[in-house]
Amino acid sequence: MLRAIVVLTLPLAAVLSVLAWSSAGTAEPLAPSPIVSASSGSTELSQALHSISGSMSCASQGCHGRLEPLSSKPVFQNESTAWLNRDPHANAYEVLKSDRSKKIAENLNGPGKPAHRDARCLACHAHPEVARLAAEQQAEIWNNEKLADQFDRAAVKGTGVGCESCHTSAGHATSEYLKEHVNWGPTGRTEGTWKSDSNLEMWARAGLAPLTRLEVQADLCASCHVGSPGSAIEPTRDCNHDIMAAGHPRLLYEAATYQLRLPPHWNQKQYPELDGRMASMFVVGQSVAAEHAVGLSAMHAQNASVVWPEFSDMDCFSCHSGLRPSADSWKQKRLFPTMRAAGLAPGTQIACSWTLSMAPELSGRPAMRQKIDAWSKAVSGTRPNAVAATAKSLLSELSEWRTVTAKSAELNQESRRALLRKIAPVAVAALKNGRWDESRHAVMALFWLSRGDPSLGSDGGAALFGPALSALEFSTGSDSPAQFRQGMDEEGLVRLAVWAESLARR
Repeated sequence: MLRAIVVLTLPLAAVLSVLAWSSAGTAEPLAPSPIVSASSGSTELSQALHSISGSMSCASQGCHGRLEPLSSKPVFQNESTAWLNRDPHANAYEVLKSDRSKKIAENLNGPGKPAHRDARCLACHAHPEVARLAAEQQAEIWNNEKLADQFDRAAVKGTGVGCESCHTSAGHATSEYLKEHVNWGPTGRTEGTWKSDSNLEMWARAGLAPLTRLEVQADLCASCHVGSPGSAIEPTRDCNHDIMAAGHPRLLYEAATYQLRLPPHWNQKQYPELDGRMASMFVVGQSVAAEHAVGLSAMHAQNASVVWPEFSDMDCFSCHSGLRPSADSWKQKRLFPTMRAAGLAPGTQIACSWTLSMAPELSGRPAMRQKIDAWSKAVSGTRPNAVAATAKSLLSELSEWRTVTAKSAELNQESRRALLRKIAPVAVAALKNGRWDESRHAVMALFWLSRGDPSLGSDGGAALFGPALSALEFSTGSDSPAQFRQGMDEEGLVRLAVWAESLARR
């Protein structure tokens, strides 16, 4: 039976098997290690780069580098092998040296400043400490070949977005936890207690990221796949409009789908309730991704003297949707009447609603809609002070929602059905008349929350969701929804809307 229909990047539609990850509680981490801020060529800088252990430090056969998994054990010990051979993150740094990346960098920087030496690119494509230090030394990296090579060696050692990038808490060095990790892990204390609450406290003290918590996973992924303002211990990650205009793909993060795409290097057997777990991942991911997106808009507003407006805060297809005659334009037929009702002129750029279109319903916080509308209006009005103020208010609401969602490891079928009833009216409106972002978001929300529902039929919903996803695909040779809501394609969205309407009546 087809178990899941997954939206990848573009085109949209793939049928894969559902994967899962784990969830558990943990203690708060202690203060991280002192931050190194070093001058070019200094001993401190060399030591900081040398302190990166690299993914190969985890890859011995006695640790995580076995060729075959120990399938009867909680930890298979082939995690490094599986990750290195199948996970795209292992190639994240090397892809910066590809022809496409070279062209993006040339478009962005001009000649002689390649992507693999640009701190903005390293922020998501390399070890975070390499990226943080590169941002401090950027001008010198461009002009000092020896220094640039030193950073290159450190990034290669880190193996792209490797073990340390995800499993080490920000600001901690791998050496801090390796000793405790070995002492308390499968090669030390009993395997049955490896992921107990007491051990998770040890993880936090030693700087091992508690990725068994869904919100920690989602936050980690969103820091690159949405973006992050950064801090003293983490680099700024911002795929802004300049970078996208230079050729970088648009970022469309949705936690459950992204996790499903990854070849697992973790033990899935201990999490038998996949439908509930992935539904929870979707909801948790929405709260986290919304925080990151709104947080970036606040950062952009604070930096308005440098670049303003920042178009990456807006719906891409406010502009990038084709210039067809009005009789054939989905914007003229469906979008502009809605904009007029909201007091917006047809040429107004609209705030990106990718992570926010269903937030009030998913969170059970209807008052959040007013704060979203106020932030959206501020973004559309391109007033930085208003964007900063409304973002701050909205972030407070989103933070409270995230705190609530973090307490749920999985959503049982009753909880999923309750959420489906709550989102059904908004989903129906989006499917019938919404913008592309809103329609796609509605499809994915209905998909993840309906997993395991008997109403989907024997095919698991393939016949219902497949046509809806096909209706969201871009036409051949196009990188925008220029043909959106034309002809037979829209029938898939309408059919899904009819089913969603039936949910509201249950």
